[in-house]
Amino acid sequence: RSEPETGADQLTIHKLHRTDKADLQLFSTLAATKARFVEFRNSGETFVGMRLPLSSQFGLEADLYVAAPLSDFNSAAYDALTYTLSITLVLTLVVLVLGTVIARAIARPICSAATAMKKVAELDLEHPVTTGTTHLSEIEMLNRSLGVMHRALSGFSKYLPRDLVRDLMQLGLPIELGGSRREITVLMTDIVGFSRTMEAADNDQLIEDLADYFDVISTTIHECGGTVDKFIGDAVMAFWGAPRSDEAHAQHACDAVITIAARLDDFNESRLALGKPAFETRFALHSGDAFVGNVGARDRFGYTALGDVVNTVSRLEKLGKAFGVQAIVSRDVAHRTRSQHKFRCLGEVRPEGKSNRIGAMELVLCSSGRPSTFGQDVKRPGMVELS
Repeated sequence: RSEPETGADQLTIHKLHRTDKADLQLFSTLAATKARFVEFRNSGETFVGMRLPLSSQFGLEADLYVAAPLSDFNSAAYDALTYTLSITLVLTLVVLVLGTVIARAIARPICSAATAMKKVAELDLEHPVTTGTTHLSEIEMLNRSLGVMHRALSGFSKYLPRDLVRDLMQLGLPIELGGSRREITVLMTDIVGFSRTMEAADNDQLIEDLADYFDVISTTIHECGGTVDKFIGDAVMAFWGAPRSDEAHAQHACDAVITIAARLDDFNESRLALGKPAFETRFALHSGDAFVGNVGARDRFGYTALGDVVNTVSRLEKLGKAFGVQAIVSRDVAHRTRSQHKFRCLGEVRPEGKSNRIGAMELVLCSSGRPSTFGQDVKRPGMVELS
């Protein structure tokens, strides 16, 4: 290349091994611009050209022009891209497989722990916690803590009415002192002649027998929608209508008494067959308003019912002995059952410590047919059905 005095660039080709249209177009394109790289098309194909100044390397006042089809670059890039994508795909599959294996190894014990936690939260404490094995120290620590918590709650649940706690949790009631007035039906039970039974029985065996006896009563009360309030020696106090509202609380209480009596017939037959005395049980029911809620000290309280209805049912239970009946109920209970059960009128009575008289009635039980010791010397009026 020479630069005439006119200042116009003039292209001189000294030697070309191959002169075709692409070469000539490259020269003319680069000669017309000062750009280092150019792109042009020739014969339907795209070329990339480059200007390489030789002055800095060889001291020559000349430029080297190089061109190549764009497809040559694309082919190499495509091959490189294909190779890269293949490697990436293989690595991705390996990572996915390893990730799945690791995730399952981590998720399996976590899911087991979550299932066990859900059972503990629902106070389902009948079976030991099973969380599986894991090599992860953090999850293993979680499993051990869960096992300790399960054992602790299982122990505490023996002192607390588990069904009641579960109901309170499900209803979202605050675990604090206080409550509300409710219309409820209260049950009081008592074992006839229990003092004599205690005198003749072995203490350890008596505890076992009472546990079986209370299991029958508390299980039936729960099945019939009731709440066991407390065990008082050989007596049981329970109520219907709280913490869950129950418009048919009197009917459900009568259902429970009838079912308990039938189950205790079978229970006592088994005891008599073993030469043990029967646990003859009296029942008393009364309906009315009561304060129901958490009562006690601030750091230790219980869910219970307070009010005249509780005092009255306790005195009714004693009147049942005087009348010689197994199940005595107030007229308030009988009227609330809406003719679902049969009753016998016992008359108007004034419970001890009460100024007002109340109607007393006998709830007719469907027993197993075993001869009963109740009411042998009492003349009872005929059966009545209340509407």
